[in-house]
Amino acid sequence: TRIRAWRADPVVKNLSDLTIKCLSLGLLYLKAGSTTF
Repeated sequence: TRIRAWRADPVVKNLSDLTIKCLSLGLLYLKAGSTTF
């Protein structure tokens, strides 16, 4: 229950969402870079 409450924390959720967005953007950037160069 303690872990569940921690995961439900909005701050943690926002951080994880930001991390996922940054990772996906980085992957897109790498793909675009590999096709350009």
